[in-house]
Amino acid sequence: MYRLFTHCFECSFPLPELAACGCGKPVFEVRTRDLEGFDPSGFELAFEWRDEHDRQVCRCERRDGEYLFVFPHHAAFHIAKGSIITCMQDADGTEVMMRHLLLNQVIPRYLASRGHFLLHASALTLQSGRSVAIIGRSGHGKSTLAAAFHGRGASIISDDCIQISLANGQIQAHGGLHGVRLLPDMKQALFTQDSPFARYSPWSEKQQLLLHDETNGPSDQHCQLDALYLLNDPHIEPAEHVELRELPATQAVVALMHCAFNLDPGDAAAREANLAHASDVINTGLPVLELSFPRQLERLPELLTVIEQQMES
Repeated sequence: MYRLFTHCFECSFPLPELAACGCGKPVFEVRTRDLEGFDPSGFELAFEWRDEHDRQVCRCERRDGEYLFVFPHHAAFHIAKGSIITCMQDADGTEVMMRHLLLNQVIPRYLASRGHFLLHASALTLQSGRSVAIIGRSGHGKSTLAAAFHGRGASIISDDCIQISLANGQIQAHGGLHGVRLLPDMKQALFTQDSPFARYSPWSEKQQLLLHDETNGPSDQHCQLDALYLLNDPHIEPAEHVELRELPATQAVVALMHCAFNLDPGDAAAREANLAHASDVINTGLPVLELSFPRQLERLPELLTVIEQQMES
């Protein structure tokens, strides 16, 4: 049995990326089976993702309340009506890639469909003890900022996905897979040559470093958030200076909605649930600041200092 975010689950195959969960009742089960023996009849396309070259990265199919996520040449995942996720490795795929997709894509979407609020975000606790989350689209710099702060003594909660919960009017961020993923140039700039990064995806140049040596272990990372930063789109709004702007409540809710995980974007009830979660977060008074900054490696220390000083004040 393993723990991811705040949930224990059973898995029929080893997950070395996670620590074992010795207590608690499993809330779902993960199994594996042969892809060739699975009957996909009756499933209809719900949505798909394509990359910048118009290649299909993933498609989601739907059949009477069940879902089938297919990552071509890698793996497929069947989410049944109950609490069972079935993993099916493609003949051309690898176990490492199947586990990566399960932990970073499928389980977060499954949990979102069960009413939990999960964001595509990085979260970390600074040396000052203040904790922040960083949201933005892929490629906007979330992992780079998390890794850079880590080099200045910050503790990474998660670099890609967090679960948000409210407790006594405070926002808690719970980490998923505990590590950081970087492109080779950022890895070389921010870590030593002997840091144990490993390639995990054949479609991405990013490499992954799992952080198993921090205080609470790899599966029990959480913090109370003091602020949330939204990274601007450098392609639409290139910046020459570091700028911070607090977002009005309505814009902040929209930003959270754009970064929320969904199992089925066409599910109106799920969208309403995410809207309610986002509104509850903003209603606590959590500051949400839009962060614009030049994407230049030599300017990175300046950016980190601005955020640290802003949090201290």
